[in-house]
Amino acid sequence: MSNQHVAPVFIASNGAIEALTRIPLVSNVEGIAYDEAYLEDLLFRNPAMLPIREIDAAYANPVPVCTQLSTRVGPLDVLYVTEEGRLVVVEAKLWRNPEQRRKVVGQIIDYAAELSKWSYDDLEREVAKRTKATGNVLFSLVSGKHPHILEAEFVDNVSRSLRDGRFLLLICGDGIREELSGIAEFLDRNTTLDLTFGLLELAIFGTASGGRLVLPRVLAKTVTIRRQVLRIEGGSATVVDDHDAAEIAARGTLESREPTGQQLKYVQFWSELAETMHFDDASQPPITVARAPNTSLRMPSPRAWITLYFAPSSGGMGIFLTFNRGEPGDTFYRRLDQERVVIGEELPAGVVWKSDGEKHVIELRREMSDLIDPAQRAEAIEWFTENANAFVNAFRPRIARYVEEL
Repeated sequence: MSNQHVAPVFIASNGAIEALTRIPLVSNVEGIAYDEAYLEDLLFRNPAMLPIREIDAAYANPVPVCTQLSTRVGPLDVLYVTEEGRLVVVEAKLWRNPEQRRKVVGQIIDYAAELSKWSYDDLEREVAKRTKATGNVLFSLVSGKHPHILEAEFVDNVSRSLRDGRFLLLICGDGIREELSGIAEFLDRNTTLDLTFGLLELAIFGTASGGRLVLPRVLAKTVTIRRQVLRIEGGSATVVDDHDAAEIAARGTLESREPTGQQLKYVQFWSELAETMHFDDASQPPITVARAPNTSLRMPSPRAWITLYFAPSSGGMGIFLTFNRGEPGDTFYRRLDQERVVIGEELPAGVVWKSDGEKHVIELRREMSDLIDPAQRAEAIEWFTENANAFVNAFRPRIARYVEEL
């Protein structure tokens, strides 16, 4: 299938037909600089032209916040926020070669990684500096479009989006010719944030009278989700590499078909646990309800997480902290190991530290409960609740500190 736009025609009210001419996005065509700055301004002023519903309806109807928002890794082109507190980041780029494409994708991922370290106050400060406005600027912008929203709830929602690293990233431009598979592969290799990604082409056509028609089109969309899949071998549980985990999940764990009886058992258990689980650390997000025999708790860095699991084949269940291979996971584990004695006093007895030099795991394991028996089910919920809270108390503040010092 061709990736080229077919030139549209304009039919006037008198029936006259005019074939429109494609305007290349190069500088100084008929006195207008059709460049990245032009695209940036066009997108900022006209968010409705973005076909966001085709990518992820959860980010639909965004409100423009500002352009050129300053971050530690550079200014991002356009920022929007929805009334539900979801953030949309747009890069307006004219791609000319594969090397630049990879650089642009990497850059927008860097923006997402940086935003995931921000608090609401950090975002509000930078938005205020850029817009030169005062007060709760972000809320004021959105409440101007949606006067029914509550300020406290909006602030909480934005804070959660930042903390969880959940953003819609859009690259918009002309001359884009990139296969979806290549982009998805790049994202899988380079991030573990929960991102929705879209690649948009904006084609501009001109009329004889000087009018302009802008045709946006979704070329690629993908969702990168940090997943953990357990492999049970010889009575021990290990984490499958992210790439393998994504393939396994795509084949079954996260598919949309109705859950099997075994999957439903885990959905019911994790749902019940999520409702009853309490953390001393109010910043700790809840577990994800999953069909699999394992679920996770997010840490301040997307490169680290706590997994809660059942291992039916070996008759065990457990909790462990682990990291992505390489940096910064190696540094996180090394620094935790330096505090092992103190951390050991904060954790329950029986915690085991394991490292083969590449993969690091800090684990607590016990005999598996029978989830059908009400008494054992209640015991399992109590065990996970108590020990997950201990893991969060011991590791979350330390990892947060390590992230700040990177």
